[in-house]
This record gives sequence, structure tokens and C-alpha cells, in this order.
Amino acid sequence: MGYKFITLSFLVLLLTYPIYAKEKGTLYLKKINGKIGWFDSGNAQNNWEYTGEIFDGKPNGNGILISPFEKYSGEFKDGKMHGQITHTYDKGKKRVGEFRNGKPWNVKSYDKKGNLENMWVDGIKLKKLDIPPQEWIDSWSDDSYMQVWREEREAHYPAKYKIHAFTGNTIGTNKTSNNTLSLYWENYGIGFNQMSYTSTSSDDNDYNMQNYAIELSYTNDFSFRGINNYSATIGFGRIFSGSGKITSETPSIEFESETVTGFSIFEMLGIKWYDIEFLIGLRHFRLTYSDFTSEVPNVPLEAPFTINGSHFIFGLGYNFK
Repeated sequence: MGYKFITLSFLVLLLTYPIYAKEKGTLYLKKINGKIGWFDSGNAQNNWEYTGEIFDGKPNGNGILISPFEKYSGEFKDGKMHGQITHTYDKGKKRVGEFRNGKPWNVKSYDKKGNLENMWVDGIKLKKLDIPPQEWIDSWSDDSYMQVWREEREAHYPAKYKIHAFTGNTIGTNKTSNNTLSLYWENYGIGFNQMSYTSTSSDDNDYNMQNYAIELSYTNDFSFRGINNYSATIGFGRIFSGSGKITSETPSIEFESETVTGFSIFEMLGIKWYDIEFLIGLRHFRLTYSDFTSEVPNVPLEAPFTINGSHFIFGLGYNFK
């Protein structure tokens, strides 16, 4: 009888050990020294924060996982959503149902008005309904927690200030060079452009022109295949000053002008890597220099000189949080 009681008690303790070993507390998912994992300390504004039952240093049991943009509440196993989960976004959308190993299994997704958007059945996402939702990463791991954090931070709290610096040029007989620095507040930017043009044309004249322009632009972030790592920018520039010099060889006469008019249009695409953007685009320009004068009496250059062309532009951007 005594042995049976001891054996039965041992089995009960063995089966219930994980239950009694669980504790309630708070964990943070973050990256330290290149390693992503769960830690006892952290910052709810910068890390995923879990509050609930814990076993073996990971979320295990009932709890809540939050970021500034969303909340998972329900059952967890080995640090992942596993069981009945309610996933709510800060703008009112939500997903409700069964998760397995961090992935939606039998889940329904609703918009902020409570209308069904899509659903998962036995781990398979069914065909989208009328209004496709934002595509969320469903292959959950510690790494994908961090990826979702970055993408949702960009989507919900885009950078208010950014800077773009880009340049472009053409080579050959006619050489043009453009350099621009633009500052942005939210989506709107203002910039300064400097352009130069040099040429030795078939008429044996040397051309040396430069001008300065103020540019206004608009930039906007967009997602592609659910990844919010892209931007598109369009801008317009207007010349406000400049100077030009044309030197004829036979006879050697210099014609100078400080009257220049014209405009430029540019469009760029950006690919973001953390707070840095890699920019590529195209600039179109049309400039006219007129009212040339020379030191030689009675030898004016009456015809205006026009520069018309396009070239590729490349640059970098930086987003200030």
C-alpha cells in the first residue's frame, strides 16, 4: 500500500510539474549581441512585451503579447501563439481563432467594422474576399516577430523628417551634372539644386553654363507584397539664378549671360534599409540662356542658347524618427 501511494504521488507530481513550474511575469523579445530571444528586461516602446504565464524562460500558457501597434491575447507555447488567440490591431481590425506553432490555423479576419475579410481553414488561407487586408507575415519565429515590428512601425509611425541627396550626370561631348539636397517634413520636401553644363560643339564654340534652382517634391511610402520598404518621389524645380559663357575660337570672343530661365522634373524610387534609403530615378530639364553680351563692341550674340535633356539620378536618403 505504501509503495503504491508513493508511486501514485510521484506520477501525479511528474504529470503536474509543468503546471506548477509555470510562473506569471513579463518578458521582452529583443536582439542582444546578434541573438534574438526572450529577456526579463526591455522597453515596451521598442520591444515586444509579453505578460502572462512563463515556463523555461518563454511564454507558455495564457498571456498577452503587445506592441504599440497590436495585441495578441490567448494561449502560447514555447514562445509562439498556440491555441485560441485574439489578434487586434490599433486601428480596429482583428483576427480570431486557433493558431498552431505561431501560424493561423482556423482563423477569421475582420475589418474595423466587423465585416469578414478572409479566413484560414486547417492552415490554408482561403481566397481573398471583397476588401483585401494588409498581408501579415504568418511564418512566425523570433526573427519574424522582429520583422513585423519594423514593418508595422513604418506603417503606423512613418518618419516625420527625412533628407535626400542625389546626383546625376551625362558624359561625352555635352556634359551635364546635377546635384540636389532636399529636406522633407512628412511627405513634402524643399530642395536646392546646382547644375552645370560644358560642351565643345561642332561649331568650335566652348560652352560653360551653370544654374541654381529651388525644387519642391512629394514623397510617399508604399508596400509591395506586404513589405513596407519602398518609397516614390516626384518633384519640380524652377531656376532662380545662373550664368553662362560661350567662347568662340575664330575669332576668340567671350559672350556672357546672367539671364537664364527653365525648369526640371524628376521622379525617383527608393528602397529602404532600416532608416536609410537607396534612390534611383530620372531627371528631365529644359534651360534657356539669353541676353548674351561681349566686350567687343557691336558683336552681340542675339540668339538664345537652350539646353534640353534627361539623365539618370542616384542618391541616398535618411529618415529621422
